[in-house]
Amino acid sequence: MRMGSVGRSFIAASMLLIALSVDAKPVPQNEALVLKFYRIFAGAEAGSLSSVVAANAVDHEMPPGMPNGVEGLTALAKSMKSGFPEIELKPVAVLSDRDFVFAFVRMSGIHTGEMMGLPATGKRIDLFSASVFRIELGKIAEHWGVSDD
Repeated sequence: MRMGSVGRSFIAASMLLIALSVDAKPVPQNEALVLKFYRIFAGAEAGSLSSVVAANAVDHEMPPGMPNGVEGLTALAKSMKSGFPEIELKPVAVLSDRDFVFAFVRMSGIHTGEMMGLPATGKRIDLFSASVFRIELGKIAEHWGVSDD
């Protein structure tokens, strides 16, 4: 799959910002937290999103009608797994600087079930998403993202 302009721009800008930052402070435990989030979200790891997401977290990309916080992300993950039971979220690059983690992820799967009111289409998705997470007190507190869909 060809990476779209959004993904290329995001990953290039993130890497450049971190590389050029004289006082960049990578935080491996924050990167590990975001990787765990993706594994739990996709159902590849057992556990609750509340172990990695703050109860009052704000997701600036939440679909309309979905609540913010861990409640909304849990509902979104369940809906995603319903529509794409074998969804794969594969991190391509994860970088951090202090309380921020930049993640570039490839998402793929086949739409075999209903998702947010949309009936199954049988179509394969294969797209890239770029996200910025803000970590606070050891949990994801905020998220911004874009995807090449």
